[in-house]
Amino acid sequence: MEEYFDSYQSFITEGKQVGLLYHFTSFKAFKSILRDGFLNVSYDPETDKPNISFTRDKNFWKIPHSIGTIISCGLILDGDKMSHKYKIRPFQWNPVENIADDEWVDGVPPDEDPNWRNHYDEKEERISFKKRGDKLPLKKYLKGVMILKSKRTPSSRLMDKEFIEEVKATLKKDFPKAKLEIL
Repeated sequence: MEEYFDSYQSFITEGKQVGLLYHFTSFKAFKSILRDGFLNVSYDPETDKPNISFTRDKNFWKIPHSIGTIISCGLILDGDKMSHKYKIRPFQWNPVENIADDEWVDGVPPDEDPNWRNHYDEKEERISFKKRGDKLPLKKYLKGVMILKSKRTPSSRLMDKEFIEEVKATLKKDFPKAKLEIL
């Protein structure tokens, strides 16, 4: 019986079913991330931990948020693969404490908004790290990148042919399986 159990265990490769995760960022940070091939952790004073934030929502860039940057680009990552090495946890911040008056949807404070989860839920997932200098390598996990056209992005600069060609060349050279999406 023990022999059977050992042989059975050798071919089980289960992992957490996370699916695709998205990391949205600014144009400047995006260029740096692709060039360097990794994501740097950021420090969250609320949790007192270095981490990297992701979302499960591909359309996150379209909704009001307060992440402190103009979203221009996004990374598409393999959450299933990342879950084999990293502990990925859901995170929900409190919009009542964290949303400025001028960011309320339709002028309604989050604590009076019956649909606040629809308006403010970032569907956030986080990976916490031990120290601030840690990095997440993209080589194993990057499935694609998104360049976003919206009212909030300097789309004339982003859609510049030279930039698109630079991104394509970087993907082909360093991340051959990653796809480019222009939204």
